[in-house]
Amino acid sequence: MDAIATMIVMAEFLIAAALFGLSHPRRKLFVVRALASIGVSLGLAYLLGRFLPNNSWFRFLNFFLQYLLCSASIFCCFKTTILEALFLSALGFSTQHFAYNLTSFVGVWWSFSKSVKLPSWYLYTLLEDLTFKAPIYVAFYFLFARRLGDTELRGRRRIEAMLIAVFTVLVCIGISRFARDNMRRNQNSIIAESLYAMVCCLSSLLISLYLRKTYVLELNEDVLRHLLAEEKHQLELKKENAEYVHYKYHDLQKRLQKFDGRLTKEEIGELSNAVRIYDSPFKTGNKILDIILTSINQYCINKGVSMTFLGDGGALDFLEEGEMYSIIENAFDNAIEAVLTLPKEDRQVSATLHRSGDLVSFNVVNYFQGSLKFERGLPKTSHTGELGFHGYGMVSMKRIAEKYQGGLSIDADDKIFSLTVFLIRPAE
Repeated sequence: MDAIATMIVMAEFLIAAALFGLSHPRRKLFVVRALASIGVSLGLAYLLGRFLPNNSWFRFLNFFLQYLLCSASIFCCFKTTILEALFLSALGFSTQHFAYNLTSFVGVWWSFSKSVKLPSWYLYTLLEDLTFKAPIYVAFYFLFARRLGDTELRGRRRIEAMLIAVFTVLVCIGISRFARDNMRRNQNSIIAESLYAMVCCLSSLLISLYLRKTYVLELNEDVLRHLLAEEKHQLELKKENAEYVHYKYHDLQKRLQKFDGRLTKEEIGELSNAVRIYDSPFKTGNKILDIILTSINQYCINKGVSMTFLGDGGALDFLEEGEMYSIIENAFDNAIEAVLTLPKEDRQVSATLHRSGDLVSFNVVNYFQGSLKFERGLPKTSHTGELGFHGYGMVSMKRIAEKYQGGLSIDADDKIFSLTVFLIRPAE
């Protein structure tokens, strides 16, 4: 085999696989690891090309060993599992093989390197790579690699992904390899082989991207279901607590009446005001909404946040209790969190509930500082380094709004954040 040509192909594989590895976090000492991986891979590729016999079976073995070297390099440089590294390397092989076959397809009519001999052939091959393969690598990075994400597949999805990876590798270094070793092929055969290989590679990439995206959606659905169940549980606890507090409030009021005549009116008034804090300050016409707002108000008092609400709770009587809790609680939670770091005079959160015909709108306004980044129309959570359910509150509200043919409207200008949830009341 040609040792230099083997090193060139190895370099192409490493670059293509690295495009997909970039979707994952880098390991410590990334530059050192990358340089070491490149050096070891190219060195071993040279030895493979130098000492393996030049026939179809050993060329197949050569490319398969390069695939394993490429996978090892991805595992060494990026935070991923061995199986994920094998999967990412297979996607890199699809990219390299697509670019190689497109070059072969174009080379049927025009090629730099057909009529030149060594050592000039290496220079012309490099020129072909820069002319045809480099733009394809860039395009595939934006079309596939950047959209892949770093969520590791598990369970059935992992098995499906590995089957696709095996299929890709077999096509890239199996079927194509033996077909191309037939030197009696005509131009029509080369065109057909190239087109077939490119279709297989594109199919592999598209299916892999689809698997990853559907798996992420499944994870999000599981998280949202868990979140909604937890919110329902929290609402039940708040209802029980509200009933207990309401009972204690009236019990204390009755006991205070027994002190009439023993205490002055001023003392009775002071004690009544102290007890009244346990009574709900909200009378919206919707018992569940009153409980939710009372709980939020008590939290705001503890945090030094001024909270106001204006509206008729009857406008939300078509919602399920859990849905109402999710919208109100999540909207206030985000607003309160935003103002906690602000000066005391800016720790204000105001909400209004309005109905116009079948259209119901719930609006929450608060101050904020810093800049906001949006992803798919929703503010991107700032808790990127934490585990949990950060960022799902907005998604949950959006899902509920869409269930009732509505949506979310977000405006962030002049350090004022405004969130509006639109809902359409179902026909009675």
